[in-house]
Amino acid sequence: MKPKTLLISTLLLSATFAQAQVKVDIYPNTPGAKVSPNLYGIFYEDINHAADGGLYAELIRNRSFEDDEKDVSSWKAHNGATMHIINDARKQLNKAQKNFLEVNFTGKENSGISNEGFWGINAVQGRTYKLSFWAKGKLNGKLKAFLSCNCGKKIVACTEINEKITNKWKKYSVELTALANNEKARLWITSDGKGTVDFDVVSLFPPTFNNRENGMRPDLAQC
Repeated sequence: MKPKTLLISTLLLSATFAQAQVKVDIYPNTPGAKVSPNLYGIFYEDINHAADGGLYAELIRNRSFEDDEKDVSSWKAHNGATMHIINDARKQLNKAQKNFLEVNFTGKENSGISNEGFWGINAVQGRTYKLSFWAKGKLNGKLKAFLSCNCGKKIVACTEINEKITNKWKKYSVELTALANNEKARLWITSDGKGTVDFDVVSLFPPTFNNRENGMRPDLAQC
């Protein structure tokens, strides 16, 4: 290496080390904020569906319609029904739930909406699922909820919501028990009557770890 080149390289290297030097002052007699003795556990970060679609037992994807303000991701409309996102502070469920889904039912058989869950909803024969949702609107008929295939014909669990839909937000809760297995089922909410219904916080839970409400998947939590 030429002397001139070596000198330049040495100067650049020295400048780099000079910039990398950091001064750290330690005051051992002046402790900072006290750490609670009850603060313990392991690091957990919700990435790659570690929580939603993973440890958390919720089976409905985009249950509050907050994933996208325009596109109703993970949901489909069927048999003439139409759906779209509404963002209206005067009509929303609460301040935390900014978006809700407005569905127009046509009166055709199984007119309504369905949700694919996280890569399909695993329906297990004999297992009971807890369905709940908030709704308001005007509907000439009853709502029906069931777990079925993509076409809606191979129903493995079904129930009716006997309570009438009113013009004020109300929470509806029912249970569905699967009579057969289907690893790729969808949740369907339909009606044979005509009308418009707004939905928010649609939730479907299988049995959870220690039967805790809004809890975790037993197969993961018990590991």
